[in-house]
Amino acid sequence: MKDELENKIIADFPSLFRDCDKTEYESCMAWGCEIGDGWYNLLYKLCEDLMKTPGAENLKFDQIKEKFGMLRVYYSGGGSEAGDLVDNAEIEADKVCSYCGSREHRRENCEGQTPNPPVISSKKKNPAESLKHWTPENIKKAQPIPLKKKRPE
Repeated sequence: MKDELENKIIADFPSLFRDCDKTEYESCMAWGCEIGDGWYNLLYKLCEDLMKTPGAENLKFDQIKEKFGMLRVYYSGGGSEAGDLVDNAEIEADKVCSYCGSREHRRENCEGQTPNPPVISSKKKNPAESLKHWTPENIKKAQPIPLKKKRPE
């Protein structure tokens, strides 16, 4: 999604996008909304509807992306009503071109578009940049991940 669209939706719904300022190690929202501009209106409507649900203050997006040509919205908090809204938005996105937002065709048939993916936010980080903090000192400080206990047989 273009930066100006992403910045607008984040400004309008800061509680849903509160993890956008975290690192990619803390939240996948550090990568921004990895979807085409055509789904902007659909995502905006979803945000409006989610803010009206009970428990909206605890609701936040964990990741928003396109996977296999379909919208995927991962979130935390909220109740079953929020889940229904997200499910409906994901289904609705299948009827909307992710490039231009048209309901007349899907992305594969969008005239003037190349088969390349949509413009991705400039929040994308260079993978080498994200490894800068892995110094020998930081590796020594890292806590090991506890192994899951085996289930009794």
